[in-house]
Amino acid sequence: MPRLLKNDTVRLIEASIEALGLAQFGICTFRRDQLKIEQVRYSAEIGLIGCSIELAMSAILIQALGKKSIFRDYESGKYKTASEILSDFRSLLRQSSSNILFLINGVSKSEEHINRILELTNRFQLIITSRANGLHNGYGLKYELVASLFQNVSEFLYLISNSNNLKPYLTKIPELVGIKIDKDILIDDLYNKLRDSKNAQEQKILISSLFLILPEIPKKLPEWIEKFESLKIAPKKTDIVYLIDALEKANPVSLNKVTDSSNQLNVKIVGRDVEDAIPISAQFLKSEFTQIRDQFYADIATANGRLNSKQLDLPPKSSIYNAFAFGVDELQILEKGKEFTAHQTWPFIVEAINVAKNNTSTPYWFLIRMTNDLGQLKSCLKKAYKYGNSSLKKNITIVLGGIEAIENEKYIESNSVFIQQIISETETFISNIDKLESVYKKNGLNGLTDDYENDLEELFLEEKSISELLAKLLQDESVSDSCKKHWVAKLTSLMPEKDDLPIFANILDNIEFKNAHTNIRKVFRANDFADYGPKIKSA
Repeated sequence: MPRLLKNDTVRLIEASIEALGLAQFGICTFRRDQLKIEQVRYSAEIGLIGCSIELAMSAILIQALGKKSIFRDYESGKYKTASEILSDFRSLLRQSSSNILFLINGVSKSEEHINRILELTNRFQLIITSRANGLHNGYGLKYELVASLFQNVSEFLYLISNSNNLKPYLTKIPELVGIKIDKDILIDDLYNKLRDSKNAQEQKILISSLFLILPEIPKKLPEWIEKFESLKIAPKKTDIVYLIDALEKANPVSLNKVTDSSNQLNVKIVGRDVEDAIPISAQFLKSEFTQIRDQFYADIATANGRLNSKQLDLPPKSSIYNAFAFGVDELQILEKGKEFTAHQTWPFIVEAINVAKNNTSTPYWFLIRMTNDLGQLKSCLKKAYKYGNSSLKKNITIVLGGIEAIENEKYIESNSVFIQQIISETETFISNIDKLESVYKKNGLNGLTDDYENDLEELFLEEKSISELLAKLLQDESVSDSCKKHWVAKLTSLMPEKDDLPIFANILDNIEFKNAHTNIRKVFRANDFADYGPKIKSA
């Protein structure tokens, strides 16, 4: 049976179910004890409910973006906060690129399905806040609220279980049988209590409870809610008035980036094929960051100058592969959180698609997503269109359609003639790990020394990365060149994690492994489209 999900994804899904199951046990247990501080009641249960939803969202992020997506700093083992996980999860769903096709596999109305999941996430931030108050500060909630939030998480798990990929791992989802909480009635009840209450302590509890069951999160939160995660603060009368008004006029929170352009410095770095050029291998790129950045912006200046002269003078494709593999922030091309202008990205986008018919384009969707003005980008591409050959003109037309789909948040069906090949290739790369394991079990090490047996087993168990195995193989002088070429070709036909891409770029830069280059180019294209392409829905 082919693997439907990554092992890390499966582990987190099962952990989510375990946490929700423990919360279910606590909620349903008959309580005869009397607490000195009644606010402690259900603090552990709400903590577990919050843990469950964070684990479930993390599982989906890992499946779509890789294991490092849940870390703030992977090297130090520092995880993202639950709020950061929620923000990344929402962004993933809103972008709806092909990297979430696993989430809608087998779902008939995929667009509605994603929107329904997004609607459910509107209350997750406050579930997460309540979790923090429960686990770190010992604050619980009223039974009706705990039960209501439990049902939110249970409903979320039922929704994602509609996917054929997730269904086998979500056959038993904890639920509160026979308990139905009507949110409208609960809101009315809390509202009436809040309106009639004269006690500041009771108002504090009621106001936090109301926020937890709001249909949506207000766009502008009162000041006290920002400190809600660390301590409980009694709201002012103005906050209560604001909350009552917000009950009728609630909207989701949204964030926008504001960026500056980068300074340019004209220098020249040529390819290694130029006589007397200084060779720069991909594995040593980190020591050449300044030169790479300078060359990047020099290429931009050249391309724009030539375009004004009605000519195309585009940067090398190697610059695009390195920017995609290592990351523009890691290469110091662009500061983290900043965006490019249209005049900075169009030369690389045009070069990426400047290929003959049936040849593989380089990554370019990531550049489109990093551009701050898509309207201006379209204008630049239309101007470049005038000076391209027939193949380039056709490709620019397709890209313009993709940009408009992003601008208008339109979905493209996965069986569309424009993307069907990329989707098919992506599925092939994902399934190649099972094929390689089958061949390995049949043919053995095929020229590798015995110490690679454990490495390959760990690879198939997803305990060792592709790049770790490739790095060992490339440096191993005891392995023959023909054997290296064979295994490099096999390993680069697998769908990599983001951290595997630099060594893929290194191999692409090495003519010795030319037999692996076609696969690598297709892998790069597949990764780019999966993580940064337009919204995709199942056919």
